[in-house]
Amino acid sequence: AIQEFIKEFLVDDMPKESEGIIIHYRLGDLVHNEQGSDDRVVKMEYFERAIESIPNYKQYKRYITSDSPNDDRIKHIVDKYGFEKYHAHPAATIKFASQFSHKILSLGTFSWWIGILGNQSNVIHPVVQEYPIWHGDIFVFDHWNSLSFK
Repeated sequence: AIQEFIKEFLVDDMPKESEGIIIHYRLGDLVHNEQGSDDRVVKMEYFERAIESIPNYKQYKRYITSDSPNDDRIKHIVDKYGFEKYHAHPAATIKFASQFSHKILSLGTFSWWIGILGNQSNVIHPVVQEYPIWHGDIFVFDHWNSLSFK
């Protein structure tokens, strides 16, 4: 119900739904924090498992977006799985990402917006409890797929 409310009142020109895969990989402030630790960053193993869980993933258009597009983790996904980087301002990124049939999310509200808007065919998100708690469990939709990095 909340998804339909948001779509109806906040989004007037969503892009047409598209068969494809989008990854949102949040790194920025999680990597470069005061403690110098990146234990809140979603692990690469999660993203690899998520990609490989999509049958025939190579047949789809594949994009990755990140607040740190030059990070080695992004390069790894681009090189190993054939993803193309997508970089734009935040509103354009959310709008672009919302159209895809397969969404692989990080933790945080930016990923949540990508998941909640637009196409809802296959939304994959990390198991929140596997990371230090820094926000509430906002990934609560029954039709979204929680995936462990283990």
